[in-house]
Amino acid sequence: MTEERQNTISSAAHDDAANWYARLSSGEATDGDIARHMEWLLEDPSHADAYEQVAVAMRAAGVAEDAARQHYAGDFVVGGKPALGSKLFGLFTWPQAATAFAAAAALLFFVIMPTMMPGEDHYGQQRYEAVAQVERVELADGSIMSLFGGSAATVTMSEDRRVVELGAGRAFFDVTSNKERPFFVRTGTHEVRVVGTRFEVVRAERFARVAVNEGLVSVSVVNDKDAAPLLINPGKVALYEAGGAGPAITEVAAATIGLWADGVLTFRQAHLGDVIEKIAAIFPEHHITLADEELTDLQFSGTLVVSNAARMVEQLGALLDLEVQVTDTEIRISRS
Repeated sequence: MTEERQNTISSAAHDDAANWYARLSSGEATDGDIARHMEWLLEDPSHADAYEQVAVAMRAAGVAEDAARQHYAGDFVVGGKPALGSKLFGLFTWPQAATAFAAAAALLFFVIMPTMMPGEDHYGQQRYEAVAQVERVELADGSIMSLFGGSAATVTMSEDRRVVELGAGRAFFDVTSNKERPFFVRTGTHEVRVVGTRFEVVRAERFARVAVNEGLVSVSVVNDKDAAPLLINPGKVALYEAGGAGPAITEVAAATIGLWADGVLTFRQAHLGDVIEKIAAIFPEHHITLADEELTDLQFSGTLVVSNAARMVEQLGALLDLEVQVTDTEIRISRS
């Protein structure tokens, strides 16, 4: 984020962002809360920037919590007593947490953020987590990492390389080109190396998957030094299954890789068949069907929050007054 963009964010936007962060981190957020949060993000470009700053600041709270408690002790209160003996996270319930989050975020912006702002090229290590929704993070080198809900990653920036350790989960990367500092993503069993490109990595218990939107990536097997790296072109998907002899390579439309990275899918007068096709591209393991072929041409305008396949189709069904049936093998849409 540039200094000019940072300076255009109002204090009200920061306050709203802190309240949203507290709500979504409380464990009590509803689907309606998530939808309203997305609407707020889309109201003004500065809202997304403000929320990003709050998220980064609160991730740094483990470092600065003592300072936050000292400066804002009066805000960290439970049952009328200062809560200085307990950790900030998990202590408050909504809406009590909002004031505490806002206070801590304000302190962190002015005390810590000058040395930790996204886009500032510093060296060090930072851990990121996406709890219930997609989290989009600008890394220190200007690269963008989008984490799917339930995913976590540790990013290490050094003078000669940029390394992401992806925990179980899913991430999309838009990497800033720097030939002097290659960008690596590690999944435990595999290592992806790039210079500047857009690609997705999935790490699961029984498989790893790499898909390329733009550019070229190289994938190596960590425990097989003799194996030549696999080069993957745009539109190619490499699936590595545990115990498999080698990767299974498939081909998809390159533009569909990373569709979910912004956290929402927005449509204007799109045919239902096209909407379903995009959801299916994000979740290829799910079989989504229309009970009536005539539904294919039904038009839809609106925004769907990226979550999971069943929930997204249920959102769609509710907006179009359609019935959605979810089974172990199929998500089926029919007329109500």
